[in-house]
Amino acid sequence: MSGNAWTFRKSTAAFVALLAVSLTMGAGCSSVNQQPFDKFSTAVSNTQAGSINCLNLAYTFSRDDFIQNFIADSNSDFSSLKLTFPVKEIERPAEKLPLFICIFRARTSLQKLDKTFSSYASLLKALAGAKMLSSDELKTLCASTNATAASVFEYYGSPVSGEAGAFIGSAFSMSADLYLKHKTRSYLKEAISNNQPQVEKYADVGVRLIALLKETLAKSYRQQFESYQKEWNAETEKGKRKEILTSTLDLDIKIINAMELLDILEKSYQLLPEANRNLAESVENNDAALTELNRLYNVSDELTTLNTIFASLAGQKKSE
Repeated sequence: MSGNAWTFRKSTAAFVALLAVSLTMGAGCSSVNQQPFDKFSTAVSNTQAGSINCLNLAYTFSRDDFIQNFIADSNSDFSSLKLTFPVKEIERPAEKLPLFICIFRARTSLQKLDKTFSSYASLLKALAGAKMLSSDELKTLCASTNATAASVFEYYGSPVSGEAGAFIGSAFSMSADLYLKHKTRSYLKEAISNNQPQVEKYADVGVRLIALLKETLAKSYRQQFESYQKEWNAETEKGKRKEILTSTLDLDIKIINAMELLDILEKSYQLLPEANRNLAESVENNDAALTELNRLYNVSDELTTLNTIFASLAGQKKSE
């Protein structure tokens, strides 16, 4: 083989190798598809908005029931309502607490949970965005998310501290930091995948809190209906009976819509873990199916519509 031919082949091989490396680096460093992260953020935001009115109505129903039962019971001890200072958390088992206190605790925890997921979605969206975060900005966002997450479990007892209570785990932070330093998409995928256990754990908290709300609303409804039933049976005047009937029908409509909204909220929390997996897949595969993420987005869109209806119903309850 002549020297020229050998030199040509050697140069060609070097060029091909360099091209392969360049293509590989290009695939790793090219911008991340923002659309899946936008969808995830929107879905989480809709879930957060959808829970507010439902939580408020559940609290109002249970508080009204407590007031009615307290007044009706001749053995009610008014002095038991007096606070002691410094004000402390009521130290009684949940089953012995008034429903509205339980629902108040659940509402607080669920609001913190929603805020935690919202912060997480914003963090992922910022990481995937065209404008790169600094390491300090990443640390700040992670710390902010974890500060809220640590108190989510207050409903079940003391706040969970340290890594056990962190929504953003150290494994996520390390991989995300590597992504910012090297601009390689595989590190972002790894960060999201590493956080899968935390997403699953906190989504499960949401499902359990929704189950509690369903139980509370059902119990409140049965008590309220029994009250209307007694009024109906004792009343003979048509005008008064019409008022009782109207109130009962209004109650039925509100509970039907509340339960439908809670079903969709529950589905949203159930879909969050798989949607998180889909996000990880989308980082390196622009053609990923993203089935569960799309389902979450569609469910959240339905939630927005129902929330508009529910807001008007909650307003009716407030004005009664």
